[in-house]
Amino acid sequence: MEQPSGKRLRKDCPIVTFHDLYRSLGDTDAKRAHAYRALFNVALTSVDIELVRETTNKNWALGNDRFRREIEGLVGRRTAPARRGPAAAPRDQA
Repeated sequence: MEQPSGKRLRKDCPIVTFHDLYRSLGDTDAKRAHAYRALFNVALTSVDIELVRETTNKNWALGNDRFRREIEGLVGRRTAPARRGPAAAPRDQA
């Protein structure tokens, strides 16, 4: 089944527009589409695939610490596994 082109989508739905970053990928529709597809022409390693599976199955956020903290603040729950082992002992505040 042929995928609709951006032009047809815009014709069918006038409120759909291309983002400036997408438009910056090339000066024609064909060049933009080619450059966009090339962004995803990288094979994932088996480690990456397993990480995506694990985080998806356990409903964790996949990203760096800053991203996960931001998501935790938004959703009000942990977005990564808890640290293993006993809780850290409180520090003396002298």
